[in-house]
Amino acid sequence: MAETRKYSGSWVFYKKPDLYQGTLYIDDDSHAIRLEIIMPEDGKERAKAPYTGKIPFICGTLFTGAKILLYDCAVKKSRKNYLPYTKILVYASYAFWGLEVRQEQALRFQSAAFEFGEIIEWTGLCKFKWQSDEKNEYAVWLHKDPVKLQFRDDLVVEVKPQSTWSGYESYDTDLMLKQSVWFNFRYKKRVSWETIMDDVLSVRYMIGLGITEKPGIRQARYSHPSLNTQIKGVVLGSGLRITHSDVTIGIEEESHYIQKKKLDYLYRFDEISSPDRFETWCQVYPKLKPILDLYFAACMSENETDEMFFLNLVQALETFHARFITNKVKEYFRRVDEMTAGYPKEEAEKWHTFLVDAGQQRNKNGIYLRSRLADLTFAEGDILYLTLGEDIDLEEFLQKVIFTRNYYTHYDDTKLERSFVMEDIPYVNRILTGLLQYHILKLLGIGTEKLKKRMYGTVLSVNMDRTMREGVHEN
Repeated sequence: MAETRKYSGSWVFYKKPDLYQGTLYIDDDSHAIRLEIIMPEDGKERAKAPYTGKIPFICGTLFTGAKILLYDCAVKKSRKNYLPYTKILVYASYAFWGLEVRQEQALRFQSAAFEFGEIIEWTGLCKFKWQSDEKNEYAVWLHKDPVKLQFRDDLVVEVKPQSTWSGYESYDTDLMLKQSVWFNFRYKKRVSWETIMDDVLSVRYMIGLGITEKPGIRQARYSHPSLNTQIKGVVLGSGLRITHSDVTIGIEEESHYIQKKKLDYLYRFDEISSPDRFETWCQVYPKLKPILDLYFAACMSENETDEMFFLNLVQALETFHARFITNKVKEYFRRVDEMTAGYPKEEAEKWHTFLVDAGQQRNKNGIYLRSRLADLTFAEGDILYLTLGEDIDLEEFLQKVIFTRNYYTHYDDTKLERSFVMEDIPYVNRILTGLLQYHILKLLGIGTEKLKKRMYGTVLSVNMDRTMREGVHEN
């Protein structure tokens, strides 16, 4: 368990002339950044907090002389008691070490770098390898050249492996070797920190989709013109300058960085970073983001219930169909006609009825959820047979999804009998997750044969696990 770091110093609030004494606490476990300000009484009058609610930034000078800027702050408590002082608690989203500005307009950055935890095996950019010859044994750090990703005309992200080993001789009993992969965001013009974090989220989603776990941020650095200063004690003109410094991130959601490597990936870095596929990612991401929000909120939250996971997945599938396939009834009917036209007559009628049932045939005002799910499972003729046990075929599976969604949305008891039983919801979630992954990866240009094989494997694995569970309960 990490200890809470404590820093005392003087603090200046945004657009306030007064100087306040206070202590900064940084909890490395919870990632909370908390500033406590003690304001003594001025004569008989109680001291008042300089702000209530949101504060753009607070500048601090620690007693060591170091500068720090707390950004995106909010006063959580302003306590007055029988003692002759007022205590103010301020929480910050970010702490920029070494930064000092006077105006909010100066809080713009041209580059920043982020490290997301144990993603090295996924990137394939570096590794340590133990080698030996006749006389010696030694560790070798093997690494590839940095990869540059062209996000936009104004943004390039360089993905670069780094190692702590500097090649020096060591006679220590213990020798620790560390490696990491950093994503360096470089802009043509200075941008706001919010713009940077929006772009970082795109990268996190790109990694998280491939690694099936949304990465948080383990380390972060920023670059700012005010940092480009000569290092004390270094000969002038040597070129050694401070060009970047650390950022502590105090947003709780950002703290869940990947701590264990995983070997089951939907895709690896070299697949998604190829120029054509990465260009596709950049093109579809703005429309895909709300779907990824639902996907990661559902399947990556440790505290999420199976029912909420289910509702998020169904909403994500419905949104995907509306955004990337069609949201117009006439267009959907035309699409179904075109997709079934190549089948023999009886089979064409069968699939046409599957895609446009009697209820949808009567409704010309909107596309039913059942129709959207049917279209996604039909998969333009690649037909993904989603089944659960021997008694729930594809048709029944979709109908149960509808009834279950309606039950959990409205708690209509008339839907309960035809819904999935509570014990089956986790298995259904795994199948729906696989269905959503299939269509997102297909959108990114990954081959359907590979995706179909994975989808069939998911359905088979789910049914085997369910059968084993039923066998255990029967015994």
